[in-house]
Amino acid sequence: MADLLHPAPRPDFHLCLDSADLDALRTCLPHPLVHGVTTNPTLLRRSGLRQADLPRLVETLLGLRVRQVQVQVSCAQTDEMLREADGLIALADPGQQIGRASCRER
Repeated sequence: MADLLHPAPRPDFHLCLDSADLDALRTCLPHPLVHGVTTNPTLLRRSGLRQADLPRLVETLLGLRVRQVQVQVSCAQTDEMLREADGLIALADPGQQIGRASCRER
């Protein structure tokens, strides 16, 4: 039975937590309203993580039963971005991971 502390999942609503802080994320995961987690290189740094820690973070988040993890590649060159994205995509089932790239004019 759903109540304020234990709401029913809503397929029409996707709440994502924006963090790389595993201690904070563990306090609220799994939760029926939390669809996923998003992170980026800045959030990784603030949590004391490096981009190289991203595969372990993704695996941990999926183990906490989030349905989707959104990550951002950090490479500047297209071929490196694609290689990094391929490695990250391989960590999850189809649809569980969304890769992002920051596109800026240099």
